[in-house]
Amino acid sequence: MPILYTDVVSDEEVFLSDSWTMKPDANNIVYEVDCKRIEIPMADREDPLNTEPQFKIDFVDTMRLQSVGPFNPRDYGRYLKGYTADVMAELAKEGMDPLEARQVGEKI
Repeated sequence: MPILYTDVVSDEEVFLSDSWTMKPDANNIVYEVDCKRIEIPMADREDPLNTEPQFKIDFVDTMRLQSVGPFNPRDYGRYLKGYTADVMAELAKEGMDPLEARQVGEKI
């Protein structure tokens, strides 16, 4: 049975799973996931008349990830700042020391 993770802010299932090899960054905040590029079978293509090879990323396909852009740098910074504040609030609710929660937020 795979382990699934949920977002502490939205309580939604997030894209991480133990089915893929994940490598955390130095701060253990962001993960790099090993993926495979796979060819889409002719029967599954939107345009079966197009004979050119079409590919998808297995992780993106399995987790049904969707693009949320385009973000300009300012909007993305605002989004990330708000999300970080929400995560820090959740950590405080769970009893994490406010200073420790702030240090986690600064790493994001």
